[in-house]
Amino acid sequence: MAAKQDIDDDEGVISIREAIQAEEILEEETAAVLGGVDDNNCTYSKGYAKRQPLYACFTCTGNKGILAGICYACSIHCHDGHILYELYTKRNFRCDCGNDLFSSTRCELDPPFDEIEIQSLKSSVQCLADFSHVSLISSGGLNFCGFKKDSMNHKNVYNDNFKGLYCSCKRPYPDEENPQDDQMIQCNICEDWFHAKHLGKQVPENEKFSEMTCDSCVRKHSFLSYYIPLVDVTYDSNHKVENLDVDVVTSDETSDNGELKLRLIRDNSVSVAAEKETDVNEPENNDGAIGMKRKASDECFTHISIKNDAVNVCKLMVLQKKYQSSKYDISVMYLRDDWRLELCTCQDCKSLYKSHGVEFLLDHEDSIHVYEERSKAKYECQRHAGINELDSRIDNLSYDQQCHLAYGINDFKNNLTEFLKNLASKNKVVEPGDIQEFFSKQEEKRKKLRTNLLK
Repeated sequence: MAAKQDIDDDEGVISIREAIQAEEILEEETAAVLGGVDDNNCTYSKGYAKRQPLYACFTCTGNKGILAGICYACSIHCHDGHILYELYTKRNFRCDCGNDLFSSTRCELDPPFDEIEIQSLKSSVQCLADFSHVSLISSGGLNFCGFKKDSMNHKNVYNDNFKGLYCSCKRPYPDEENPQDDQMIQCNICEDWFHAKHLGKQVPENEKFSEMTCDSCVRKHSFLSYYIPLVDVTYDSNHKVENLDVDVVTSDETSDNGELKLRLIRDNSVSVAAEKETDVNEPENNDGAIGMKRKASDECFTHISIKNDAVNVCKLMVLQKKYQSSKYDISVMYLRDDWRLELCTCQDCKSLYKSHGVEFLLDHEDSIHVYEERSKAKYECQRHAGINELDSRIDNLSYDQQCHLAYGINDFKNNLTEFLKNLASKNKVVEPGDIQEFFSKQEEKRKKLRTNLLK
């Protein structure tokens, strides 16, 4: 849902270069979302997919105020011609197509049992007991009317995006009432999309951030605020605004004098910091440390590189201790690459993530960036496989057929070049009518060539 590019030319008229650039951008965006998607099979059988592109059908459910999501294959085969909202990707979602949310629409990709399957099911009581897709009827008999999905996917999470509304402004995208272009960015937790102008903090100009956590999610999952100095690319040590009450991770382990033990890793050695100490020595800026600094009162703090697998170390406790008396801006977070690796993985913190329903933050592969890169890679593999198949078919042609194919390609290339040069010499912009005329002439030439070959 990236911002559209402004075009300075007259509306509806673009240059060849702009058309090619627009096509390349569209191809890249499509590959990032749909590169590895199966367009012929519903994803329901795969359960709650880790991440997948989703759509909401206004025609079937949206006009009734029902929130439901469908996979890409179902959007093509079961909801062709319907009004659909494109939701980009969502995590941990199972396709709703054909369940009780769709009272009048069945999933075309889950066909009913045929007679052979029915007889096979009838012949085995154990099979009937284990087969979850056979629906029972009130008489205690069996109803073989067809495939039956679970009535509801109770683990699915829905938001206003399924109504075609986005951002804190709750407006559609694109917005016909406000055609002004604006970049849209997805929150990595609630997965809502936000206009850049409504995020409350300017998007980094260098755009060197991999994910964004919206203001609402930062406040809802308040422990994340302690990670701001480590992971937010917009963190400014001189901009101290507010202090937010956050969830505190505690430890039962105490030293002999009753003070909490906090172990910090410095240069591969372990040291113990007593709770009464507020001054943390500055570590060497090795590969594991981050070079930014932050000032609190008259003390100068630097980020601490802490190994999450060290014994008795809770990284969040260290950060809480370090920044408990400091005040800094609590708002949207623009997160650097691999920021998830900075999160503490001790058992207390894992329990904290689970209580907040954000365990996925520890999964590096959960990020949209990873999904997009894998989709692009799959798309390239499929494209090259198609090229290889074409090469293989060409190799199987006779010598005369290969020469004829080469002649046709070269002839088309020369005709297209001449066509574009002619328009350029007249300073004429390519219009739809010109393209149609060009291909009509090409078709006439092919017909004449076929006729001559048959004589």
